Amino acid sequence: MITVNAVLRPGSTALLTTQGPDGPRTRPVIVHDDPAGEAGVLAVLTKPDTRKIADVAATPRATVCGTTADGYYALEARTEVIDDPAVVGPAMARFLGMDPAQAPAPEPGAAPAVAAIRLRFDSGKKWTVHSDKPFDNDVEDIEI
Repeated sequence: MITVNAVLRPGSTALLTTQGPDGPRTRPVIVHDDPAGEAGVLAVLTKPDTRKIADVAATPRATVCGTTADGYYALEARTEVIDDPAVVGPAMARFLGMDPAQAPAPEPGAAPAVAAIRLRFDSGKKWTVHSDKPFDNDVEDIEI
């Protein structure tokens, strides 16, 4: 059985779909390791005032999908927002190529500069496409 790590790795680009008040919204994102360090959890770093943060705060579910070398995948996830600078700041520093210990400390009382949407996957599918002919693909569950 194929695993999440086989289709989605930190540093890769995927499409994140959230549910907002006016329906679903999809946008490209870069996936990161979990800032809190929990195994099996990935994250998306973003500004705290983005629509995706508002969407997952209201409806804590998301779909992450993308392409593989031979097809496509889709993963369903429960979401959680973290905006604690002590947790998210080092993750942003790593993304920027800095030593996490050198992440700038936020000003006391200042709003967080970055937030993370944590993704805990529940289920997923991978489609292997063999040709451009209709129904010429295989579908398998992704091990979570």
